[in-house]
Amino acid sequence: GTAREKVFRKMITSPDEKDREQIKNAYHELGLDCLVCIGGNGTQRTTCMLSELGLNVIGIPKTIDNDV
Repeated sequence: GTAREKVFRKMITSPDEKDREQIKNAYHELGLDCLVCIGGNGTQRTTCMLSELGLNVIGIPKTIDNDV
């Protein structure tokens, strides 16, 4: 699926332990092996945060400005 909303804005700017656990739980409940994140700077910051939580992620850069 895709997400066009910034649903993780609060979680990314100031994630607390509850937010981190909620993200990890959702990842595992969905039975994901890996999450592919395609996008610009914000998406790549989110990808980094998810990786720091121990989740398997792949970040693929893509920006509307083509300034990768």
